[in-house]
Amino acid sequence: NLAQVNRMNRIIMPKLQTITPRAAAYLSEANFANRTWKQDLYDGDCSELQAIKAKYDVIELFYSPKIVGSEA
Repeated sequence: NLAQVNRMNRIIMPKLQTITPRAAAYLSEANFANRTWKQDLYDGDCSELQAIKAKYDVIELFYSPKIVGSEA
């Protein structure tokens, strides 16, 4: 239900993030609509992870909407 997804992302998640700042998250449980996924999943600095992915995944075999390198 799109209305429930929007409510979760626009109302509930911001409140949870306010009361649990810098809380960790599991990639397998990541919300596809989370706009702050880099910060939430990788603590914001992905430069080293991006370099590793570029070196070892040159054909971009490993893909997910919320992994380093997918934002390009």
